[in-house]
Amino acid sequence: MLYQSDEVFEGQKKLLEEVEAGTISAEEGVVRLLELDGEDYYALFKLGMLKVEAGAVEEGEALLWRSAEANPAFGMAFGALSKVAAETHPEVDLSLGLMELAIRRMMTGGELPVEFMADMEMASGWQDLSPRERMEVMQRFLLKRRDIESLGTTERLRPHRLVHSVLDGDDLDKERVDAILGEGDFMIRLLLGVLRAWARGGLEEEDSTAVECALALLGEMGDARLLGELLEMTSAEEPDVQGPAQWAMDRILGRMPEAGYARLRELAAGMDMDDRATVVGMMARRPPGKLALPVLEEMAGDWSRLDQKQRDGLALMLVLIAVALDRRAGRELGRNILRRHGQELSKRMRRDCEQVVEELSQTQLPLPPVEAFEMTVYDICAGEVDWCEDEAIEDPYDDDDDDEYLPPEPVRRTATPSRNDPCWCGSGKKYKKCHLDADVEGTRQPSGSADDLNRLRNSLGDFVREVIPLRVKSAAMVEFGTKDKLDEDEATALIDWLVHDFVAPHLGRTVIEEYVARHGSRLSAREREMAGLWAKSHIGLYEAQSVTTGKGVDLKDLVFGGTQFVHDVSLSKSLVKWDVLLGRVVPGERGQELTGLGVKVQREDVESLKEWMEAERRARRLEWAEFLKREWPLIRRQPYELAEARYEKLRLTNTDGEDVVICEAKYAVVDRGAVEKALRGCGQMEEDGEGGRFAWLSGKAGETGRTVLGSIRLDEGELSLDSNSRERFERGKQLLERLAGEALRHKQDESTTQAEMKRRAREEPAKRERAAGEIPKEVQDRLVTEHLERHYAEWPDTRLPALDGKTPREAVKTKGGRSRVVELLRDFENGMERRRLEGEPHYDVGKLRRELGLE
Repeated sequence: MLYQSDEVFEGQKKLLEEVEAGTISAEEGVVRLLELDGEDYYALFKLGMLKVEAGAVEEGEALLWRSAEANPAFGMAFGALSKVAAETHPEVDLSLGLMELAIRRMMTGGELPVEFMADMEMASGWQDLSPRERMEVMQRFLLKRRDIESLGTTERLRPHRLVHSVLDGDDLDKERVDAILGEGDFMIRLLLGVLRAWARGGLEEEDSTAVECALALLGEMGDARLLGELLEMTSAEEPDVQGPAQWAMDRILGRMPEAGYARLRELAAGMDMDDRATVVGMMARRPPGKLALPVLEEMAGDWSRLDQKQRDGLALMLVLIAVALDRRAGRELGRNILRRHGQELSKRMRRDCEQVVEELSQTQLPLPPVEAFEMTVYDICAGEVDWCEDEAIEDPYDDDDDDEYLPPEPVRRTATPSRNDPCWCGSGKKYKKCHLDADVEGTRQPSGSADDLNRLRNSLGDFVREVIPLRVKSAAMVEFGTKDKLDEDEATALIDWLVHDFVAPHLGRTVIEEYVARHGSRLSAREREMAGLWAKSHIGLYEAQSVTTGKGVDLKDLVFGGTQFVHDVSLSKSLVKWDVLLGRVVPGERGQELTGLGVKVQREDVESLKEWMEAERRARRLEWAEFLKREWPLIRRQPYELAEARYEKLRLTNTDGEDVVICEAKYAVVDRGAVEKALRGCGQMEEDGEGGRFAWLSGKAGETGRTVLGSIRLDEGELSLDSNSRERFERGKQLLERLAGEALRHKQDESTTQAEMKRRAREEPAKRERAAGEIPKEVQDRLVTEHLERHYAEWPDTRLPALDGKTPREAVKTKGGRSRVVELLRDFENGMERRRLEGEPHYDVGKLRRELGLE
């Protein structure tokens, strides 16, 4: 496995605790770690070092080589091998070649450990160099030595150097691709090591170019044995990983279909819902005929790990594809699925599947159109494939033809991006595929005032690093509330504050004011004007009044009043109407622009935030502009604290006003017949037709408006009672005691409190489901849309606590009530706009405004 399972992770954690407590020795600990996971590169490294230190050099060296192969990005393994080679191999070439690989990787991954460089002495002044400067000197020296190294060393290190060219993240030309493809099985092991390193956090997650190339190469040179590992990689959320992983699987299946589908059959039983959807998608892209049916049959095996929704989706998916691939055999397979799992499906889905089997198998059902991959391994490794193209969600109301008439986007380049980051120009391409060469060569063409302002922005970013010492920066980071290791968003927000608002003690003014004082005479009139305006800028609280996708947003200032159009393409694609954010708006090339990074404010917290800001401002006796400029670090934390406090106070209740607590009681069934008879004879129990499942309802049979109080599930030898409050739970247990008596024997009770539910929601966020796994989505969307239409059709005449028990139609007759209804509709519209942006079913709130006479 490339990803580590939870079981292995927990086992490793316990072993490390035992080593730390002294219960077992370090060597015994790493040996047992390798029993859990034979590809644990760090355990291989540690055991190798222990063996070398104990005098078992040959055994230790072999373990260090295995560590370097399990994770080719692990520079310390090559560093240790270099030291061992220096002592055990007669030729110095191997040691120096391994050192070159170590430095190459360590320069990419971070600072070289001081102990690794301690015993090196190149020339006078060596000890005065920083560790990174020493690395750069050593790397240049070692690269030059390649020309005179022995043929044996070159042959031994060639596959490692080739895989390091993949890890460097550069695009690979045809000659390099062919060289890698010619290496055979050992290269496959190294490329799998690249995937393993990424999956286990040994590579930076955002730099997926190396993984993209590794997957393409494995698809071109690997065989069916790799399909399990490649299937693991299709679960990645990054399109640059998921896309090439699917391409690699598709390529192997195209080259060796019989072996490929035989391997998929072995894997089928252990696939989760997303894996099964991925495999079915490949079948649709490359119809394999009868080869696929055994795979589908295995997928129809154990469904115990799937929930109701997944079972329904999987059943329909398997039946449809089986009938499409082979009308006769597919019909038989569909019937088998229904015989085996019919009771586990919802009534509607069981009916739909039966209809598919009986009706669609009478005529040849074509497979849904799915485009086959047309790119080659050379295209992928050259960086010519944009895996995000198919992922883009286009606004159906947006006219693409208008884009070419828009003025160019303002360019914000506060720092040089990394090679694989989006380009600073906003093109959407990676930096290396857009302006990297032009920036390196200095060939970017000037563009009038826009170029002046870009140069000013860049200079200010550089000036921060020049005038803010490390000790001052560290103190500023603490004040701003950031961590030692910043992500891109945090770094952007920090730099924006350091430039505009932070008053460094040794300067006595802001960085931008210091910059103008030192360099003002060399600035153009336009630059001096803008620098002055930027220096006076402060944060603001804004509400989006309207959004023009691809252009910008109309923002209303909730502190000073007034509305202004802010030019920002990214903002126009992430904000929706009535969103609220804290951000800095400054003049730019095309008018007003947002700089730095805004902080979203939940609409529920806006009034609380405004009240808090007013109280803090008064306590500090500051005018609004000065308060917003001086206290931005304090202000930016408040939306998070308000949301956290609201979340902690959140109280869920059922229709009886009782606190929601998920409770379950388990009983051993002594006499199943007696239990079934008692349940069926009780007017409060309603059998749902699924066999052994009952809904416990309030009131009497035949009454309308009955409430579901709980559910009862009668399985083989066991009965479970579920309810959503302690009060209902106790009533349900008493009811079972009266109904079944001696026919049941109580075993245990379990409950999940709201505090526990909140904790789990934080620690175990719901996994995003891939669209491929949601087969009947159009049905879901239709039902949700129908529900929204029904709900909001009744809403104007529904009495609401937020309106003091009045209906919206009654409330709009007074000025105060009208204002509260307008605010409620803004909240609704904000949520519906967010759903629309995410491609989810939504409701046109304008209908309610027209219904209530608010337009």
